[in-house]
Amino acid sequence: MSERFNAADIAVARRLRALEAASDATIRASADLISTMLDARQARRLPASQGHATLVRVGGILSDAIALRGNSVTAHQEVASLGADMGLPVIAYGDICQATASLASVTSAEQAA
Repeated sequence: MSERFNAADIAVARRLRALEAASDATIRASADLISTMLDARQARRLPASQGHATLVRVGGILSDAIALRGNSVTAHQEVASLGADMGLPVIAYGDICQATASLASVTSAEQAA
């Protein structure tokens, strides 16, 4: 493993990416639910007022999920700045860090064999 990255650095990077992926998944699921609700209402030929409050509530979840994603992106940028202040390259919290983590686990597995 590179001396520039330690296990904690890699853990932070992985968890940041996991948070961003979870935000994306929540946005997709919320949008899919809204679409499905609209399709279901139309298939049943219900008036637009039917279930509107629930549609608004799910729309709020979607809006909150987008805000969460924005906050996670900002946190990612702040962590990258913090890492840079500590001497880590900004890319430490991106693909390079992931590649280093993968290489470290392969090397550990090879040593164990």
